[in-house]
Amino acid sequence: VFFLRIRRPPRSTLDRSSAASDVYKRQGQQFRGKHIRVDVVSDSKHDYKNTIFVGNIPFKTTEEELWSKFGEFGKVKNVRIVRDKVTHQAKGIAYVTFETKEERVKASKASIDIGGRQLRIKKATSKSCLLYTSPSPRDATLSRMPSSA
Repeated sequence: VFFLRIRRPPRSTLDRSSAASDVYKRQGQQFRGKHIRVDVVSDSKHDYKNTIFVGNIPFKTTEEELWSKFGEFGKVKNVRIVRDKVTHQAKGIAYVTFETKEERVKASKASIDIGGRQLRIKKATSKSCLLYTSPSPRDATLSRMPSSA
C-alpha cells in the first residue's frame, strides 16, 4: 500500500475543498504497480449502496489481489482490508466499493475463491462496518495491561 504525502501551501492560500478534491481524484490510480487508496476524514456518513462486505479472506491476501479479482466485475473505487489496530494483522475481512450498483450486484452473485478459500460476499451495511472498525473492549484491556517479564 502506498501513502500519498502532499505538501500543502500556507493556510492563508489553501482552499480546503479544492485541495481535498484534487487529492481524492487520485483514488484508485496506480503508482508503481499499486493502487492508491485515499481515506477522507469527514463528518459525513459513508454511502454503502455500492460496497460489498467480503469475508473468509486468507490472512496473507493483499489489497492488490482483491483489486484484481473484483476488477473483473467492474470499476473498483476502493478496497480496504480490515486490520487489527495493534498488530496490523489482517482480520480476514474486507470492503470493496464499486462505481455502480450494477457492478456491486454482479460481484455479490459471484463465486470467488482465493487461496483455496471460498469468499463470503454480501452487500455492506453501516452495521457491518461498525462491527469491524471499532476496537473490542478486550483489545483495549489487553493494550493497557503491563507485559509480563
